[in-house]
Amino acid sequence: MLNLKLFTLFLLISVLNLDIASSYKCNFLEKTQSSDRIYTCVAAQDSPGKEHHLAHKTDNDVLRVDYELTSTDNSPIMTDTDYPFCTKYPKLQKILLKKVKSVDKNFLQHCSNLHSFTISRSETKLIPALLFSKNTKLATLDLSKNAITTVNENAFVNNKELIYLSLDENKLSTIQPNTFKALTKVAHLGLRGNKIKILNPAWFDTLTNLKYLDLGANGIADLPKNIFSRLGNLQKLYVDNNKLTTVHSDSFGTANKLAEIHLDYNKISSIDEKIVDNTPVQRFVFDGGVCIKQKKSIKRDTMKAELKDCFAAYRARANKAKKMLNYFRLFIFLLGLINSQVVYAFKCDFQVTNDLFRNYYTCLISQESNNINEVHLPQSFDGDVSRISIQINFYDITESEYPFCQRFPKLKKVYMTGSGLALIDGNLFQRCNDLMEVTIEAASIQDIPENLFSNNIGLTTVSITKSKLKTLPEKIFENNKNLYSIILDENEIVSLPPKIFKSLTSLDKLSLSNNKIKQLNPSWFEDLKRLDILNLDHNEISELPKNVFKNLKKLDLLQISSNKITTIHSDSFGYIRELTLADFENNTINAVDGKIFDVLQSTLLNLRGNTCCQSLVWRGDDEIKDCYQNYQPREE
Repeated sequence: MLNLKLFTLFLLISVLNLDIASSYKCNFLEKTQSSDRIYTCVAAQDSPGKEHHLAHKTDNDVLRVDYELTSTDNSPIMTDTDYPFCTKYPKLQKILLKKVKSVDKNFLQHCSNLHSFTISRSETKLIPALLFSKNTKLATLDLSKNAITTVNENAFVNNKELIYLSLDENKLSTIQPNTFKALTKVAHLGLRGNKIKILNPAWFDTLTNLKYLDLGANGIADLPKNIFSRLGNLQKLYVDNNKLTTVHSDSFGTANKLAEIHLDYNKISSIDEKIVDNTPVQRFVFDGGVCIKQKKSIKRDTMKAELKDCFAAYRARANKAKKMLNYFRLFIFLLGLINSQVVYAFKCDFQVTNDLFRNYYTCLISQESNNINEVHLPQSFDGDVSRISIQINFYDITESEYPFCQRFPKLKKVYMTGSGLALIDGNLFQRCNDLMEVTIEAASIQDIPENLFSNNIGLTTVSITKSKLKTLPEKIFENNKNLYSIILDENEIVSLPPKIFKSLTSLDKLSLSNNKIKQLNPSWFEDLKRLDILNLDHNEISELPKNVFKNLKKLDLLQISSNKITTIHSDSFGYIRELTLADFENNTINAVDGKIFDVLQSTLLNLRGNTCCQSLVWRGDDEIKDCYQNYQPREE
């Protein structure tokens, strides 16, 4: 009876508008200047005074609550009693919580209109069965970066409209078999950065609409039989940074739309070549392993041949490599006994890999070497050298002093670094007919000769980073039509010639981040019809010109964060069906064309850190409405 009287008293006080602080405090921010206003309750524990309401506003207008603490010290447990967000704001669609202690199982029971829920950097360990049971309209659920160890098997049983689910960067070691059973509409599932070692095929049995699955950075050692067999719409699979040694074709079954498998940073020594016949996979990505150690993106048109050769060599070359290594060690021993020398124009400390299945030698060059009587491989062994690593601290580098490819005719990879490296002879690689990868890092280079790669028609990767490049010659890549990766990050590039990437129809990745680019030229991207990743982060770009990305039909990831863009126009893009994420974080965007999702129908826009929106948004999300209302078409 006493509780009822207290409740009545507080109700009367509320009606009389007395100055009583609520159990949580809320500062309202007006998001638009239009008559159709949307209000956000930005809640904070240290908010002073009582609640502040805008004029002509009612609680029915609040669609979103952000509750973010500066630290987790004394952070609260979110309960429906102390934080009755959905009781107070019946039309609430989105809740974002950061650095709270945890959430009570009944916290969201009155949130019948909730579309999006995020909790991160909390101490939450358990996702209980009833937490989301009343949220039948939930479409986006971000539970990443917490301490979750357990998800109740019935946690998502009523969330049949869910499209996006992230459990990344938690402490999950296992998941109950039927946890995802009701999620037939989920397109994105993230389980990266947990402690999962064993996969259960039952997890994915009903996820027939899943397009993106991220299992990276766990401890997975095996992909069980039929683990992905029900995922008929799966397009991208990430199993990188695990402990895989073998990939079986029977893991995939009828995954008949699978385009990419990311296997980088595993210990893979064999892959069943039937995976090429049984799936339409367009690209394997490697970076570390036993069979393919160098960074490599193998595309479908060369996939079967490249993988077949690699795996066929696994056993065949094992015995041969053992014999060659023993002969080599014996030879070096004998050379040491007779104090024999072989003199070349440059000195070379040879390193032999311990991996018997690769059977290559690396020439390590340093101008600071004081070993005058270096032991050299005999002339007959020079054909086995496939890599050179050079540190240049005082001198420039010329073909006459460093005739790499004259001495090593099978050279495939060159790595150069050093602050003293300021000039490169245009003829340096002229005799390198088999050269595939060139990396220049932390040099003082400002210019690259136009003919540097003119004879390297098999070149696949060029990386020039952390240097002082201001531009590149227009014809630098004219003869390199097999290039699939160009990385020019952390230079001083202001602009590039219009046709610099002309005819690079195989290019898969182009990265120009951390430069000084102010304007994009649509001509740069005209021929890049197979480009998958474009990184323009951390430049000074203020506008996306009309049709600038029109021809990038295969673009999957656009990174253009930390620039100065204020408006997103739909006419900057063509109809890009495969663009998964367009990352505009930390620009100054205050307007977005309302037609943007007509051309980017399946794209997730990251608008965090901008003016008119602070969220990840999908087609139809209300958070972006303010941006639409601010939009003005570009002046022709």
